Amino acid sequence: MLDSLILLRDGTVDLTVTEAPAGKMLSRGAKATLKVIVPAVTGTTPTLNIVVSDCDTLGGTYVAIHTVPQITATSTYYFTFTIDPKRPYVKAVPTVGGTTPNFGKTVIGVDVAGQYENL
Repeated sequence: MLDSLILLRDGTVDLTVTEAPAGKMLSRGAKATLKVIVPAVTGTTPTLNIVVSDCDTLGGTYVAIHTVPQITATSTYYFTFTIDPKRPYVKAVPTVGGTTPNFGKTVIGVDVAGQYENL
C-alpha cells in the first residue's frame, strides 16, 4: 500500500494533460519502487510518459534519473530505482499525448525500500 504522504500524484482528478508536480522528500539512499496505477484509458492513441527526476533541495533544479516505458493501457506498473542520498527530493512528471487522452484517476506513488505489493 502506498504512503499518502509520499504520493507523487494522488489521483483525485483524471489525468488528461501534462502535469508539473512538486517534489517530495524520500528516504535518502533507499531503494524505491515507483508504482503507477492506471485505472482507465480512453481517447485516440493515448500515451503516458513519466520521467522521474531528483534534486538536492525542494525548489532546486531537478535532473531526470529514470524514464518509465510508455504506458498505453490500464494496469498497475512497477519500476525500481535508487534514491541518491545527496538528492532526496523526487518527482514524477506525467506527459500525456494523443487525441483527447484520459488516463482516469491515475495514482503515482513510491514504495520505499523497494516494496512490491498490489493494493
